[in-house]
Amino acid sequence: DEFNNYLTGRGWTILGGQCYSHTIENPFAPWITVLGSFFGLAATDTIEDRSQKVLQVVKLSSPGQIELAPLLNTLLTLSLPINEVVSSTDDQILREQFFSLVTELFRSRSQRNPLMVLIEDVHWIDNSSNILMKHLMTNLSGCRFLLCLTRRPQPEIKIDLPPTSSSFITLNELSKPQAIGLILTVLGLSELPDHVATVIL
Repeated sequence: DEFNNYLTGRGWTILGGQCYSHTIENPFAPWITVLGSFFGLAATDTIEDRSQKVLQVVKLSSPGQIELAPLLNTLLTLSLPINEVVSSTDDQILREQFFSLVTELFRSRSQRNPLMVLIEDVHWIDNSSNILMKHLMTNLSGCRFLLCLTRRPQPEIKIDLPPTSSSFITLNELSKPQAIGLILTVLGLSELPDHVATVIL
């Protein structure tokens, strides 16, 4: 939150997504929220409203990608007409087209003002999202684009990002006094009985 506030105060656009344990098998799960925010979609929008909003943003941001917009139909619940460009039955081709669309949209937005995509709890990231993250970081090099990820230290989860453009910050566990200080702050108290603090810790 502090980092978000820091960037927002300096003119950055922040798009956030969240991974969950129950979405680990759902392709591009955190990107539904990220792209929904990017296009300004609301939960109360009709499918027609959502489709028009996406179409308008793509036309303004990356008109050369307009034929690829129907690739967002399933992910964002849209009803854009399928055209010959996106009618391939080859999943690999469709995925590459989708990656190209998202990359160019982010590139265009970052030219107007810096853009950060924040994805939390990537220890539950699905494989497709993981691949998309690497694609973006490889192809948006030199752009005003930042991908910020949070995760638990689980070594079996491999986040494959370009090492030359990646930084890792490890946060250590709080000490007992620090943890108690956090509890007191959250509860708005100046002190806490030892047995209560032990239970909470």
